[in-house]
Parts: sequence; structure tokens; C-alpha cells
Amino acid sequence: MRRGVRGARSTEPPSREDLERFAAMRKLGCLACRMNGTRGYVRVVGTRLEVHHLLNGGVRIGHHAVICLCRFHHQGDKWPELDQGYAHVSKYYGPSLARESRAFYALYGNNDRLLTFQNELLRETTR
Repeated sequence: MRRGVRGARSTEPPSREDLERFAAMRKLGCLACRMNGTRGYVRVVGTRLEVHHLLNGGVRIGHHAVICLCRFHHQGDKWPELDQGYAHVSKYYGPSLARESRAFYALYGNNDRLLTFQNELLRETTR
């Protein structure tokens, strides 16, 4: 795949197993919300859950190195029922990866910690 072209990705399309893993992660909900103790909240308000590929040097590590985040924690979009802006909401629910990556990693941990936690949750649900 060509690099530097808008929309180009640094990974091949996901396999069927990858897609099944992504679906299982979405069932568990947002990793950051779970770490905050607000597990399940994003399902109630209907915020979209997204798969975030972890990066190394700005390049995706691969489909095995992904975590699930709600739209707020991933892109910093506002939650549907909250009229307050990002600054107000982030005081209560933590920083967004896209808007405040340093604060996000300081609060939730580095890529290794996030991936380990995501994998542990997946293992617990398959037992």
C-alpha cells in the first residue's frame, strides 16, 4: 500500500479472525471507560465504539495490537446527551487520545499496558 496517500493504511485489510476479535472487543466496551469505572456507560448513550490501532513510530503495529475506545476517548467527540464542551466533559471522564495524547497515556498507561489489559479482558470472556 502506498504511504502518504490520504486514506492509505499501514496494515493489510483485517482477516476474519481479526474482525471477530474486534467484535468481541466492542462487546466489552470502551477500555478507558472501563478503567474509569464507568463500564457499560457508552452502550447506554449509544456512543459508537471504535477500534484503535496502536502505533510505533507513527505506523500501525498490526491488527493484533488494537484496543477498543468510545468515540469520546478515541476522537474527542462529545457524548450525545452532554451539551457541555470537551473541556468540561474531560474533567469527569478523562482525556481523549486524539485531543490530549500525553494526558491520555499518563492516565491510562502506555501501549503495552493498554494492550495487556485489553487482552486480559478478552481472555476472561472466552473462559
